[in-house]
Amino acid sequence: GLVLALLSCYGVVAAAALLATLGGGLALNTTVWAGAIAGFSVLAAACITAGALRHRSPGPGALALLGVAAILYTMFVSYHALLELAGFVVLGGAAAWDYLLRRRWQMRVLGLEQSRG
Repeated sequence: GLVLALLSCYGVVAAAALLATLGGGLALNTTVWAGAIAGFSVLAAACITAGALRHRSPGPGALALLGVAAILYTMFVSYHALLELAGFVVLGGAAAWDYLLRRRWQMRVLGLEQSRG
């Protein structure tokens, strides 16, 4: 979800810039574009939040919701590039945190925990 959200946002901008450099153009429906970014961001946050069912930690889900709130605000209320980027960074941090907690949970379930000391 996060990769798709980033690609739908910054990938389209890069493609439009490349086409403009080559003398072409790209007509974008900004409503559809913002909807795709918002949809993929919400999907990423939903997947991260669902991870709390496994590792029993609400932190990554709460962080993901904060990131999505920033992204949705920039898409539908008032656009600020730095706030949008911050939302993606926070969402990415939530995904990384969720990944680490999930790996720890998997190691515990499989009995692969390393002894400390």
